[in-house]
Amino acid sequence: MSSLEADVKDHLVKTFLDIIVLSMLKKNSSHGYALIADIHKRFDVLLSPGTLYPLLYSLEKKELIGINKV
Repeated sequence: MSSLEADVKDHLVKTFLDIIVLSMLKKNSSHGYALIADIHKRFDVLLSPGTLYPLLYSLEKKELIGINKV
């Protein structure tokens, strides 16, 4: 895969990350680390916790997901 293709894929995943995460959580409940690992496995895009966790909190604030804090 070329650098341009990788950049485009990275941009698309990050642009639609909310939809991707909601789709994944609709099928199975999960936690942040597992979501990062699953997205990396499916899309070959490695997200940082600093990208995912603010999104999860935003989705919780909009009452689209529930978060269980351990």
